[in-house]
Amino acid sequence: MEDPADQPEFYEAPEGADVSAFAPGTVLRERTFKYYVATMETSWDLTQLLYVTTSALGVLEPNVTSVIHPPQGTDGSIVAYQSFYDTSNPFDNPSRSIAGNLSLGGLIPALENVFILPALLAGHSVVVADTQGKDANFAVGPAYGAALDSLRAATAATTTELRFGRASMRRRSSSDSLVWRKAV
Repeated sequence: MEDPADQPEFYEAPEGADVSAFAPGTVLRERTFKYYVATMETSWDLTQLLYVTTSALGVLEPNVTSVIHPPQGTDGSIVAYQSFYDTSNPFDNPSRSIAGNLSLGGLIPALENVFILPALLAGHSVVVADTQGKDANFAVGPAYGAALDSLRAATAATTTELRFGRASMRRRSSSDSLVWRKAV
């Protein structure tokens, strides 16, 4: 199988798609493969989504998020993990590291598995957005709306099996990631 990190066409909107005509969170492409940790393929499934978000300049653009599926199946909740990477190189985005690419700037997402693995083992699906956007806009606050749009995409995608009628967000403490749970 071709290395998913080496598929640049996945990171661009489909030919003829007018991204400005879609709402934030709209899924443009989906692909599924195995989750990589520091270039090593695991047996865990991963879905990557190209979705619409709003750039730092207020323009709708495509972005990528990764939905890591727990090995024993999901309990119906999603943990939104925001990588602490900061780079101006799009090839260092978490989606590329998770797809098997390793670069110096991509080492941070590889190390962050210490935070991601406990959530997966607890049965949560983990959503990791390329928070800085497709152009890796270093330290640009308004680009960070990609995180919420990535959750919209993850629950709308046909391949993630994350379906919510009503959902609630809760935070256990200021250091916790957001967790979405299916409302009863």
